[in-house]
Amino acid sequence: SLLEIPTAQFDTPWLYRSSFELHSVPSSASLRFKGISYRGDVFVNGHRVATALEGSFVYHDVDISNVATLGIN
Repeated sequence: SLLEIPTAQFDTPWLYRSSFELHSVPSSASLRFKGISYRGDVFVNGHRVATALEGSFVYHDVDISNVATLGIN
């Protein structure tokens, strides 16, 4: 039952970090999230590109065209 899950682990924010590499910078670029559980902000290269994406297992596409750079992001 969900009521038996200890909730203390959800009292503080969690951080998930990943990177990707671009060998050329396209005219438009986006990231697709196939499920943020339950809420999240998205940062790329130190820029917040999405705030409070919500909904477990909901797809979100985030435009990163203005912040994506050549190389590792």
